[in-house]
Amino acid sequence: MAQTRTQLRQRIGKQLGLKVYTSGTADAGGDTNTLVDAQLGLQADNFYIGAWLYDSANGNEYRITDSSQSSTSVDFRPALSSGSLDNNAFEIHAFQPSKIHEALNETLIDLFQEGLLGRETLVTSLVTGSPGFNQGFELF
Repeated sequence: MAQTRTQLRQRIGKQLGLKVYTSGTADAGGDTNTLVDAQLGLQADNFYIGAWLYDSANGNEYRITDSSQSSTSVDFRPALSSGSLDNNAFEIHAFQPSKIHEALNETLIDLFQEGLLGRETLVTSLVTGSPGFNQGFELF
Protein backbone atom coordinates (compact mmCIF):
# COMPACT_ATOMS: atom_id res chain seq x y z
CA MET A 1 0.00 0.00 0.00
CA ALA A 2 1.40 3.36 -1.02
CA GLN A 3 1.80 6.01 1.68
CA THR A 4 2.64 9.67 1.47
CA ARG A 5 5.64 11.24 3.17
CA THR A 6 3.23 12.82 5.66
CA GLN A 7 1.72 9.44 6.52
CA LEU A 8 5.19 7.91 6.93
CA ARG A 9 6.41 10.81 9.12
CA GLN A 10 3.30 10.53 11.31
CA ARG A 11 3.66 6.76 11.60
CA ILE A 12 7.31 7.09 12.61
CA GLY A 13 6.33 9.80 15.10
CA LYS A 14 3.73 7.52 16.65
CA GLN A 15 6.02 4.49 16.81
CA LEU A 16 9.13 6.29 18.09
CA GLY A 17 7.49 9.26 19.81
CA LEU A 18 7.97 8.14 23.40
CA LYS A 19 4.33 9.17 24.07
CA VAL A 20 5.08 12.71 22.88
CA TYR A 21 3.59 12.47 19.38
CA THR A 22 0.36 14.34 18.72
CA SER A 23 -1.19 16.02 15.71
CA GLY A 24 -4.15 18.23 15.01
CA THR A 25 -5.27 21.61 13.76
CA ALA A 26 -4.40 24.65 15.84
CA ASP A 27 -7.22 26.56 17.47
CA ALA A 28 -7.53 30.34 17.35
CA GLY A 29 -5.75 32.32 20.03
CA GLY A 30 -2.10 31.70 19.21
CA ASP A 31 0.50 34.34 18.46
CA THR A 32 4.00 34.55 16.94
CA ASN A 33 5.44 32.04 19.41
CA THR A 34 2.40 30.22 20.84
CA LEU A 35 0.19 27.47 19.42
CA VAL A 36 -3.16 26.74 21.08
CA ASP A 37 -5.06 23.47 20.70
CA ALA A 38 -7.57 21.85 23.07
CA GLN A 39 -5.89 18.44 22.96
CA LEU A 40 -2.66 19.92 24.38
CA GLY A 41 -4.53 20.21 27.68
CA LEU A 42 -4.52 16.43 28.01
CA GLN A 43 -0.89 16.48 29.20
CA ALA A 44 0.65 18.02 32.32
CA ASP A 45 2.47 21.34 32.34
CA ASN A 46 5.94 21.19 30.72
CA PHE A 47 5.22 17.78 29.13
CA TYR A 48 6.17 18.93 25.62
CA ILE A 49 9.30 20.94 26.51
CA GLY A 50 12.15 19.93 24.21
CA ALA A 51 9.87 18.31 21.62
CA TRP A 52 9.55 19.54 18.03
CA LEU A 53 6.55 21.34 16.58
CA TYR A 54 6.10 20.72 12.85
CA ASP A 55 3.87 23.11 10.91
CA SER A 56 2.41 20.82 8.24
CA ALA A 57 1.04 23.75 6.25
CA ASN A 58 4.45 25.15 5.33
CA GLY A 59 6.99 22.53 6.46
CA ASN A 60 8.63 24.64 9.16
CA GLU A 61 9.76 23.16 12.45
CA TYR A 62 10.14 24.79 15.84
CA ARG A 63 11.53 23.74 19.21
CA ILE A 64 8.98 23.75 22.03
CA THR A 65 10.16 25.79 25.02
CA ASP A 66 7.09 25.60 27.28
CA SER A 67 3.73 23.90 27.51
CA SER A 68 0.72 24.71 29.65
CA GLN A 69 -2.12 22.36 30.46
CA SER A 70 -4.44 25.11 31.72
CA SER A 71 -4.07 27.28 28.60
CA THR A 72 -3.84 24.23 26.25
CA SER A 73 -0.83 25.78 24.53
CA VAL A 74 2.83 25.37 23.70
CA ASP A 75 5.43 28.10 23.25
CA PHE A 76 8.04 27.61 20.54
CA ARG A 77 11.23 29.09 19.12
CA PRO A 78 12.13 30.65 16.76
CA ALA A 79 9.13 32.94 16.84
CA LEU A 80 7.24 33.72 13.64
CA SER A 81 8.04 37.10 12.10
CA SER A 82 4.31 37.83 11.94
CA GLY A 83 0.96 36.10 12.21
CA SER A 84 0.29 32.83 14.00
CA LEU A 85 -0.21 29.13 13.36
CA ASP A 86 -3.97 29.39 13.99
CA ASN A 87 -5.95 26.86 11.92
CA ASN A 88 -2.75 25.24 10.60
CA ALA A 89 -2.28 21.48 10.73
CA PHE A 90 0.55 20.62 13.11
CA GLU A 91 2.44 17.66 14.55
CA ILE A 92 4.52 17.37 17.71
CA HIS A 93 7.43 14.93 17.55
CA ALA A 94 10.01 13.72 20.03
CA PHE A 95 12.56 13.90 17.20
CA GLN A 96 13.34 16.66 14.72
CA PRO A 97 11.04 16.16 11.70
CA SER A 98 13.80 17.10 9.21
CA LYS A 99 15.88 14.19 10.59
CA ILE A 100 12.93 11.87 9.98
CA HIS A 101 12.81 13.15 6.37
CA GLU A 102 16.57 12.56 6.00
CA ALA A 103 16.18 8.99 7.27
CA LEU A 104 13.36 8.36 4.79
CA ASN A 105 15.48 9.72 1.92
CA GLU A 106 18.50 7.61 2.90
CA THR A 107 16.32 4.50 3.15
CA LEU A 108 14.84 5.09 -0.29
CA ILE A 109 18.30 5.60 -1.81
CA ASP A 110 19.58 2.40 -0.15
CA LEU A 111 16.60 0.40 -1.42
CA PHE A 112 17.06 1.75 -4.93
CA GLN A 113 20.79 0.99 -4.96
CA GLU A 114 20.13 -2.56 -3.75
CA GLY A 115 17.64 -3.06 -6.58
CA LEU A 116 14.70 -3.50 -4.21
CA LEU A 117 13.03 -0.30 -5.28
CA GLY A 118 12.46 0.23 -8.96
CA ARG A 119 10.16 1.70 -11.44
CA GLU A 120 8.79 -0.32 -14.27
CA THR A 121 9.23 1.28 -17.64
CA LEU A 122 7.99 0.22 -21.01
CA VAL A 123 10.52 0.60 -23.76
CA THR A 124 9.23 0.79 -27.29
CA SER A 125 11.32 1.23 -30.38
CA LEU A 126 10.83 1.53 -34.07
CA VAL A 127 12.81 -0.82 -36.32
CA THR A 128 12.98 0.09 -39.96
CA GLY A 129 14.31 -1.73 -42.98
CA SER A 130 14.24 -5.36 -43.89
CA PRO A 131 15.27 -7.80 -41.17
CA GLY A 132 16.59 -10.11 -43.87
CA PHE A 133 18.79 -7.56 -45.63
CA ASN A 134 22.45 -8.52 -45.51
CA GLN A 135 21.93 -10.91 -42.63
CA GLY A 136 24.84 -13.04 -43.82
CA PHE A 137 27.16 -10.04 -44.33
CA GLU A 138 27.78 -11.14 -47.95
CA LEU A 139 28.56 -7.63 -49.16
CA PHE A 140 31.39 -6.97 -46.73
